[in-house]
Amino acid sequence: MRRLAIAVSLALALAAAFASATARAHEDAEVGGYTVTVGFLKEPAYEGEMNAVEVRVVKPMSADDSDGGADDGHDHSGHSHSTDAAHEHEEAHESEVPVGVDISAEVEDGGGVIVHVTAEGWRWAPESMDMEHEPGAGHAHIYVDGVKVGRVYSSRYRLSDLESGERHILVTLNTNDHKRLTLNGDPVEASATVTIPGAAPSRAETETVGVEGLEKTLRAEIIHVASGAARTLDLRASPGTPGRYEASLIPTSPGHYRIRLFGEIEGEAIDRTFDSESGGGDFDDVVSAAEIQFPNPAASNRELEGVARRAQADAVEARNAVLSAEAAINDAARMRIAGVVLGAVGVAVGGAGLAVAVRGLSGGPSRDRGRRSGPRGRGGARRRARGAVPQGLGHRAGRERGSSYHRPGRRAAPGGAGIDRPGRAPEAWRRSLNSSFGIHDALNQAMDSRFRGNDAMIERESSLPPATTVTPAV
Repeated sequence: MRRLAIAVSLALALAAAFASATARAHEDAEVGGYTVTVGFLKEPAYEGEMNAVEVRVVKPMSADDSDGGADDGHDHSGHSHSTDAAHEHEEAHESEVPVGVDISAEVEDGGGVIVHVTAEGWRWAPESMDMEHEPGAGHAHIYVDGVKVGRVYSSRYRLSDLESGERHILVTLNTNDHKRLTLNGDPVEASATVTIPGAAPSRAETETVGVEGLEKTLRAEIIHVASGAARTLDLRASPGTPGRYEASLIPTSPGHYRIRLFGEIEGEAIDRTFDSESGGGDFDDVVSAAEIQFPNPAASNRELEGVARRAQADAVEARNAVLSAEAAINDAARMRIAGVVLGAVGVAVGGAGLAVAVRGLSGGPSRDRGRRSGPRGRGGARRRARGAVPQGLGHRAGRERGSSYHRPGRRAAPGGAGIDRPGRAPEAWRRSLNSSFGIHDALNQAMDSRFRGNDAMIERESSLPPATTVTPAV
């Protein structure tokens, strides 16, 4: 029986140690004579929810510090459970709308407590912190044994490292400007008492004191390892808890995070990095909020931003396609106009050619006949001078002998009195034919230009992308 009791005791001790190690989701490091603890204020840390980098720095209590042991921020059993202490330094604000709050506490091994906050007629507004009051919206303050230990921005808050024994937890609703909310003159608050299991630690194990004033000498850098994005954060002291510091942030991407703490602790230099669990560290990774969303998961800001970027890229591409199509349509219109102009020019040139041809046919032969073969022409004069033919006989002789005068380009038969020279009619016909060919070519060019313009316009219109509708993921 004695061996069985020993075995059971060892098993319980190992289980408690394992549970304590898993429940504590912060990473400790010894720097000089100081103990530095780093992690997220709320764990699990969900993507898109208000959170903070939490840093705690303590050192062993000296003889001077032990005189004020009740003020060290760790021995909460010495504080009153009365809510009056929690309200001592807070200004009240009467709520304009009905609101209410209730809490429940879930005790973990290792001094951890999960506090569930249920608020009615209330909206959590971490984005409005330190801004003007908004009815029915704000945040909450949480107290342990009358000492304020943090701010609550959602329906879940985790307390860690509470000492064993009975602990009193109080949650109050507060306005954006940190005034304590009241309804009909009564504080809007809820409380619960929990018992932290485990043997009471000895004085040597618990006598530490928080190091104050480090918000002036310490800074924290938060790094999202997957993307390499980094930001340096200013730490602020947490009221009521010496040695505890926070730097608010909203993690927007899940995964592995790294926290770099650098600066000085009471003259002791520190430059230390702490990784989340996927990087081999002890504090929680950031996880997707879809794990706790119900009934339908909502799109995160990261997903909405990705949809918006894709929609913007599609819009730019469509705009460029429209501009290219408009330019092609304008080019086609100019080509059609050029074709019409060329056609008009061709018609004008052809008309001019026809006019020249008609003029040549109607006037040229009579002038040529009178000048070359008539009785008063130079040929008749020469014939009269030679005495070969009486005046006027050459013309008649030409007719009687079948002269080819009316068939231009041929000479009179031998023995005729006169010789006809080529007239202007053949030249006029050639000009008429050439003008006709010019009209034909100009019309062909005009039609080709118009067809090319139509083809270009059809090709550009067919290249336009179809209209798309971007719907965010739900």
